[in-house]
Amino acid sequence: MNGRDWAVFLFKYVTLCGLHLAFGLHSTLDDRLLARVATKCAPICLLIATVGGALNTVRAPVSGSEDLSRTVSSLLFALVFSVMGDAYLVYKRTFVYGVVAFTIAQVLYITTFDWGGVTSLYHMTTPQAALLTVVGLFSFTLFLVTMSKMSRLLALSGIAYCVVITLMLWSACCSALFGVQASPLAVLGAAGALLFYVSDYTLAVNKFCCQLPCASHVIMATYYTAQACIACSVLGRIHK
Repeated sequence: MNGRDWAVFLFKYVTLCGLHLAFGLHSTLDDRLLARVATKCAPICLLIATVGGALNTVRAPVSGSEDLSRTVSSLLFALVFSVMGDAYLVYKRTFVYGVVAFTIAQVLYITTFDWGGVTSLYHMTTPQAALLTVVGLFSFTLFLVTMSKMSRLLALSGIAYCVVITLMLWSACCSALFGVQASPLAVLGAAGALLFYVSDYTLAVNKFCCQLPCASHVIMATYYTAQACIACSVLGRIHK
């Protein structure tokens, strides 16, 4: 994509995000939930279409294209499971399915961030182990604070999600800090991972611990920004 294409893409994305933040979040009545699902999922659907289109450009038989193709494919499927999770989380009766969908998405994001092969749990350096310890302790502390109001099934799925989102954030930070391809794009991806982490734990605290002011807007604004940062960090590698 050239500069104009990036500008058009970002304009469309910001517009769709703004529509949901301005109108979709207020559609709480049962007969308006479908509209809420549509506005909530629209920005991620745009990312899916953009990443899917970009996938064709990395299938040429050139050096390094196979690794990049796998990265883009992982991102694409992560976005697909994300949009499924977005839809499921709108309805109380399918909330746990949303957690499962996002758990799968986070596993795919882990493979997306593993650009330099530095995130192997079996070959960690001391700084990587220290980073994982800090992020892991913080994640499980927050989970313990929120799990008391969860059902048994939701708590079990929550444990799995806590593990994978911790590894996702750690993987992104390792790629940015220690990866052989560490670059501003890797930093952008790590920033997206951190915002994703903030969004999800804000949701958990607001839903299962205490009501936070403007929580819905904070959750969705950080989530949409996170997805855009992660997607652009990969798209930028294709079009740089």
